[in-house]
Amino acid sequence: MRQAHRMSRRAVVTGLAAGTGALALGGPAVVGQARPRVVVVGGGTVARYVAKDSAGAIHATLVEPNRRFVTCFHANLYLGGYKTIEDLSHGYEALAQANGITMMHDSASVIDRDARVVRLLSGQR
Repeated sequence: MRQAHRMSRRAVVTGLAAGTGALALGGPAVVGQARPRVVVVGGGTVARYVAKDSAGAIHATLVEPNRRFVTCFHANLYLGGYKTIEDLSHGYEALAQANGITMMHDSASVIDRDARVVRLLSGQR
C-alpha cells in the first residue's frame, strides 16, 4: 500500500516561490542573470520564508500598509494580564533586515500579472 506524502507549509511556500521565480525569468535561470523577484502583498511570514528558504536566491518585497503587527504567540499571557498588547506588537524592520526583504509601507492598488507589475497607492511600481 502506498503511503500519502504530506507537505509542510514551508515546503509549499518555498515551492511556490521557486515556481514564481522561474516564471519571472521566463524559463530556467541563466548564470549572470538578475535574481528573480517576488512581491508579497501582506503576509510577512510568506515574505520571510521566500527570502530565507531561497537562501537569498529570490529577492522578496513585502507590501504592507501597517507599520506594526501583533503576534499571537503569547496571546494567553495577554489574556491573563501578564503582557500588554504593546508587548505583543512588533515592527517590520527586524523582519526585513534579518531576511533581506524590501519593505514598502503602502497598499497595492493594481496587480497586473501579464506585465508583472504591482502598482501601489502612492504611484510606485
